[in-house]
Amino acid sequence: MNAHLLVRLALLGASLLTSFGAAAKPAADGLSAALAATLQNHPALRTKAAEVEAKGYGVDAVRAQRYPSLSGQLRQMSGATTSIDAAGSTLRLRQPIWAFGRIDDAINSAQTELSVEQTDQLRLQRQYIENSATAYARAWAAHRRLALSEANVGVHEELHAQIRRREVGQLASLSDVRLAGARLAQAIAQRERHASELRVAIDDLRALTLTEIEASLPVDLSLLPARRLSELEDLVQHYAADAQLKERAIERARAQVEQVRTSSMPTVYAQAEKPLGATSNMSSATRYGIVFEASLEGAGFALRGRIAESLARVRAAEDELLTIRNELLRSLRSSWNARESAAVLRRNQVDSLADLSALLESYQRQYAAGTKQWMDVLNIQREFAEQQQLAIQTESDWLVQSLRIAAVTADLDEMAGMARENKN
Repeated sequence: MNAHLLVRLALLGASLLTSFGAAAKPAADGLSAALAATLQNHPALRTKAAEVEAKGYGVDAVRAQRYPSLSGQLRQMSGATTSIDAAGSTLRLRQPIWAFGRIDDAINSAQTELSVEQTDQLRLQRQYIENSATAYARAWAAHRRLALSEANVGVHEELHAQIRRREVGQLASLSDVRLAGARLAQAIAQRERHASELRVAIDDLRALTLTEIEASLPVDLSLLPARRLSELEDLVQHYAADAQLKERAIERARAQVEQVRTSSMPTVYAQAEKPLGATSNMSSATRYGIVFEASLEGAGFALRGRIAESLARVRAAEDELLTIRNELLRSLRSSWNARESAAVLRRNQVDSLADLSALLESYQRQYAAGTKQWMDVLNIQREFAEQQQLAIQTESDWLVQSLRIAAVTADLDEMAGMARENKN
């Protein structure tokens, strides 16, 4: 076998295990572009942005309760002839003076609804950032697997050509040629399978970004801060969007309690009223005054029930926050342990690939010297190729878990083009 081809294949396997953390600045553009494209293009995120905008208009509508209101009444009476009864028509202008906190609490409740919607938007953005990051990592790994498969096919083609030359010179048997041909066919089949897997991975990434992204660029994780598990646990409880959403839900539930408490409070208006028609018994002059308006539904029992209902929702929201924090910590530790296991495998595989590369060259020399069988050469080549593929899978697993941790702790926000949260 061509020694140069062996060396090139060994270098390819080694480079795949050392590419992370050593990439130049442009190498991160692939992942950054994927995250930014997802945030900009995905319809689910645009829909959520429109919902947040609608909530903002809702706050403006509630805030308008502080402003004057104009109403009018125009009566139409039926009799021998249908006519407009101008004498019963009025035009009324009202300005709230004091609502005993009812309007303020309604505005505060609407603002907390907006805050919940904005935090849910952040949760959805983080979810799609994580999905896009893991899709990119899998596409990157698929590119590397295909590159290894193509190199493996090249090695088997060289081996097949070598054994055919030896068979022509009557230095090898026809069964050795057929064995080399069968192994070459297996290598080609593996290459086609990996090519198919790459197409699927690219399609999955395109479904998130809705545009073409160069997914063969390595990920430079040196752009992300290295954190201990204890630090990550603190961050995930405070900056994970799922936890923030539950905190906003608690604020909303408490605001709703205050809104219910003041919903039955009276309102004092300054009122101006202008009759539109006059009769002998009615003056057409504009009248001014103070109006006190109040109502009590169900003798106060309805209000009592709504307050109890709102307080129960506060307790439920608080329990949900504890539940989601426990789940976030469990998921974080699971990802951390999976990443640490992959890191140990990565270190072992670097040594294993180096040993197999040296062993492959040794077997080739021993075969040429007549001390090894052709089957031994083909078997060690297959073992070497399988170990390289396993190394790429381990690297992919390590990268996916790293990106998931970075997504939940908001460390991917800046890479995606979002405003960076201050985490000191």
